[in-house]
Amino acid sequence: MYSGTEVERVDRLSLREARKSAGLNQAKVAHALEVSPSTVSGFESGRCESWMFAERYSTWVLESMPIDVEGP
Repeated sequence: MYSGTEVERVDRLSLREARKSAGLNQAKVAHALEVSPSTVSGFESGRCESWMFAERYSTWVLESMPIDVEGP
């Protein structure tokens, strides 16, 4: 099981910067990950402590974040 400490190891700022560098807004990331934009916002700001979402978001950024994602 993961702890809050492990969630903090995911560098939220790096994920946010990767998203911005790719020209994506939170709504497009949310669409790609099939979550609400508030989930992405909450994670990036530190309000969401879900290690499952942290793993999912970071994996998507590292492995499959396209330059152009369709969505809202």
